[in-house]
Amino acid sequence: MDSRQSSNDLTSEQWNDCQRGDTPLEKPVSERRTTHKGIIYFALIFFILAVATLSSRRWGFRSPATPRFHDCGHTPTEARRRGCHFDVLSFAWQTPECYDRETTEAFRTHSGTWRFFADVDGEDMRTEDEALTGEYLTTFVTAQFHWTHCTYMWRQLHRAYASKGFIDEHLDNWNHTLHCQAVLLSPPVQEKMLDVNTLGRVIYPRCRKIW
Repeated sequence: MDSRQSSNDLTSEQWNDCQRGDTPLEKPVSERRTTHKGIIYFALIFFILAVATLSSRRWGFRSPATPRFHDCGHTPTEARRRGCHFDVLSFAWQTPECYDRETTEAFRTHSGTWRFFADVDGEDMRTEDEALTGEYLTTFVTAQFHWTHCTYMWRQLHRAYASKGFIDEHLDNWNHTLHCQAVLLSPPVQEKMLDVNTLGRVIYPRCRKIW
């Protein structure tokens, strides 16, 4: 059947349009190939996202939730109201997201019970329970506390990036890392380890999300 015979089913206007090429009756081959590729790409992306979602649910890999508060305020009362915890390792009030209970407890029991003092002369001693309240603006500790503190801070830093997903601005401070490096490279002689020579100040660092 030639084209003129097939025109019987078309109006004269439709036939003229077809002759001019103004009204394609089907998509060109190149357009069809592009459409097919788009469908394949979309299906592939959907498959990858589905596998990633199922894997995260199976293995528990989830991005940590956005915290309600980014810091603990400026006072112990405000910190407790925000659900914060006092970290004796760094003398810092930490938000629930940045508080590393496991590392803090390991440090707290590292050498039995740490000694805390209200004065640099080591004459006015505070109990551990008093120190753990976070109510005292300043507290003096021994050289051994300071030296051990640095090793546990690095441990805490690693856990923050590897598993917790949150870190406080004090722990993440480059200058503090350099400070602890200097402390560890110049350890006090054994007989000086129990000297009361380090001042701990209570801080309220900001907590930020890493991943």
